[in-house]
Amino acid sequence: MTWWPRLAVLDRTRIVAYLSAAAAALAFIGCATAAGHVVFWGALLVMLGWLGALVDGSAAGLVLFTGALVLDWIVSDTPPTTWWALPAAALLALIWSVCVLAGAGPHAAALPPGLVRVWLIRTAWLAAGCCLLGALVLAATGRISVGSPGLAALALLAIAGAAVWFSVRGAD
Repeated sequence: MTWWPRLAVLDRTRIVAYLSAAAAALAFIGCATAAGHVVFWGALLVMLGWLGALVDGSAAGLVLFTGALVLDWIVSDTPPTTWWALPAAALLALIWSVCVLAGAGPHAAALPPGLVRVWLIRTAWLAAGCCLLGALVLAATGRISVGSPGLAALALLAIAGAAVWFSVRGAD
């Protein structure tokens, strides 16, 4: 079931999850605005991507939403040494996590509170790790070459490793 009929059967908890993703997307746009300049069409793409994730709920809608967020961040002319990248990374992790959680399972089923709690705790740990890694890189800017492909590859591997580790752990 896709597109508009899906909205008629979505459980209230899933709708709340999508609305919280929209609020986090607005905060993400605020980070991009504070770091660079306002890009109206970037913000419009983010809202259209959020509608795609809400209405479709599949991986395609979620990829559209995340792609719009990343594109908005890139076109906002963000300097590479801005501290606004830290809350932006945390918000991206939160948005992705909430949308994946809301899109998983039967549309009419409520999200179990225990699952939401574990999911958000793991997302918070992942976002905190990304922010810590980003803070270390930003603090080292000017002292070492942080733009090196090797350092970027290590950072991405660390983030991917943390994501896999959190995904295979048993529910706490």
